[in-house]
Amino acid sequence: PPNSDIAYLNGLVYSTTGPLYNPVTHSQVARSTWFPSTVYSIAAGRDGKTLYAITDRLTLDALDVSQGTFIGSVAVPGPDAPRQQLVRWGTDGVAFIGGGTGHGGSVYLVRSDLVH
Repeated sequence: PPNSDIAYLNGLVYSTTGPLYNPVTHSQVARSTWFPSTVYSIAAGRDGKTLYAITDRLTLDALDVSQGTFIGSVAVPGPDAPRQQLVRWGTDGVAFIGGGTGHGGSVYLVRSDLVH
């Protein structure tokens, strides 16, 4: 679907629009309770175990996929939605596009101790 994100981490493909997917077994994996139910954009962390997600609560959530746990969250600036194309930025930040669809949005930068 348009405006959806995927991220590959620890052998699974994470998606903002549906279930998790295991590309080795070609099977869907049920989302765990720690995974946000509504995700606008996701990005994999550099440590190989952390997934960052911008959620419908207008937060940046850090999720430890190796342990299946929620690490923490921080409020993010910008308009309510949509927030798209989350990427790692620098050593302690993320960037995303918000406030418009297609090419009409603004770039937002967020630095946080949650991002490593």
